[in-house]
Amino acid sequence: SMPQPKLELGKFDWTIDEAVEISSKLKYNQNQKPAEGMVVRNITPKPGNEISFKVLNNKFLLKNDD
Repeated sequence: SMPQPKLELGKFDWTIDEAVEISSKLKYNQNQKPAEGMVVRNITPKPGNEISFKVLNNKFLLKNDD
């Protein structure tokens, strides 16, 4: 599978609009094509406090609309 771009941050404090804008700029490392989006997860989740969600890249979705 293709290596995924990775961002490691101390704190997620973006608005939804900021997160969507960031995901629209991500590219796959190998071929530099636009990424589908990004997955946000806790770096060190505590039991019962796991967070995982995807921020989609709208440009990817529009470009690949069949």
